Amino acid sequence: MTKLLHQRYQLLETLGQGSVGTTYRAIDHQSKRQVAIKRLSLRHAADWKVIELFEREATVLARLDHPQIPQYLDYFVEDRGVGGVEAVGEVEGVEAVGGVGGQQTRYFYIVQQLAEGESLADWIEQGGRFTEREIRAIALQILDILEYLHGLEPPVVHRDLKPQNLIRQPDGTIVLVDFGAVATTYYQTMMRGSTVVGTYGYMAPEQFRGQAVPATDLYGLGATLLFLLTRRSPAELPTQQLKVQFRSHLQLSATFTDWLEQLLEPTIKTRFSSATEAKKALKFKSSRRSFPVAIAAVATVLGLAIIGPLLLERYKYSFINKLGLTDNIYAQIEEEELSIQEYLDHGGDPDISDQYGRTLIYWAIILQEEEMVKQLMQQGGNLQVVDDKGQTLLHKAARGSTVIFQDLLTSNQIDIWIKDKDEKTAIHYMEEQSTVHFASQYLKNASISESQREELFGQLLEQSMEKNFLQSAISIKTDFPDFSAVTWA
Repeated sequence: MTKLLHQRYQLLETLGQGSVGTTYRAIDHQSKRQVAIKRLSLRHAADWKVIELFEREATVLARLDHPQIPQYLDYFVEDRGVGGVEAVGEVEGVEAVGGVGGQQTRYFYIVQQLAEGESLADWIEQGGRFTEREIRAIALQILDILEYLHGLEPPVVHRDLKPQNLIRQPDGTIVLVDFGAVATTYYQTMMRGSTVVGTYGYMAPEQFRGQAVPATDLYGLGATLLFLLTRRSPAELPTQQLKVQFRSHLQLSATFTDWLEQLLEPTIKTRFSSATEAKKALKFKSSRRSFPVAIAAVATVLGLAIIGPLLLERYKYSFINKLGLTDNIYAQIEEEELSIQEYLDHGGDPDISDQYGRTLIYWAIILQEEEMVKQLMQQGGNLQVVDDKGQTLLHKAARGSTVIFQDLLTSNQIDIWIKDKDEKTAIHYMEEQSTVHFASQYLKNASISESQREELFGQLLEQSMEKNFLQSAISIKTDFPDFSAVTWA
């Protein structure tokens, strides 16, 4: 049997490489429970600053007590041989820690409760998707953790909030791990500055100057939510004066978009100042739309007394539309608190638009309700909808269901070459290879000019290469080898 660490811990497998040290799954032979052990080798430490960060992490963890932060269990130091015959590396995924013989080195260990589940980064990589409603719920969970950390004396700033450090447990609980970059305001004040640590794309601008305040973690939260929504690193999105330009890449409610944008403000003064403020703003923006609906409910009750229950039940959403409260009804549909069919069954107008130019078929596309989109099309729904961003229904469908995109395109009521305010066609928003393939087949025989055909196929090829749709790229290049608009990458 492999020699135990600290006479009780046996490493089982490598869980990952963090900002400071390597983390392993291990068994504690005293408690008979699995734990997480983070290890740092003095031999691999670039300088004493790394050791200092590791010891600081242990000190901070020892005073944390929150159900969504793994409990601190132990900290110890051991001297072991390097390259000896005894090695934990007999277990797959665990590098050797040495044993008898070889050069001696010092290892530092932090033992914590094991957070079962998978990181949000792994969840997205494996094809997971979140609705806006789910993203809001995740944000509130993380804000609860940050509210606790920042409320300590002195406040604790994580500094490395990112999808890899957020574990999603089977019951949906989010757990924050890896405090290797942690900072306290006390430490920064005494040391007159702090080490630049964090992950590019998730670091607030002030971190590049070695600063970290509670609002720094709010920026990391915003960047994390942006990754969950776009499935791309925030570093890949365009910026203007350090501000991430993400609005054209997402289909979100206006209130949530505004809230997310404030999290990502590059200047601390214009960002939310605290997790508490951000949480209150998110809850307010989520609930305030229901207030006019409550007014409509009162009107409904009055109507019941006046014109009778059957008539009002049949046409209640027609009355609500006439009261100018369509935005609030669509918000309920977006959050799946109200079904599209129920809205229609009770007199809702499918072609009435909200303040952003979005109609019911828009929301059916966003929610990827393929049969409902067909139903609305068969009922003569308006397909010429253009929202405040200049995007058509094809722009929206391009991100989701290929079936919906196909139905809209073959209706011949929407031009695929229409560009939005960012000068992008629907092709630029395609997320599925099957959508790219269908569009390429459709464009071969479409009644468009050759210059338009070449431009659109060029966009299809560029999108295929960007999304790594190699099969589509090869097919397009094979069918149209002489495109002047694109080059083979």
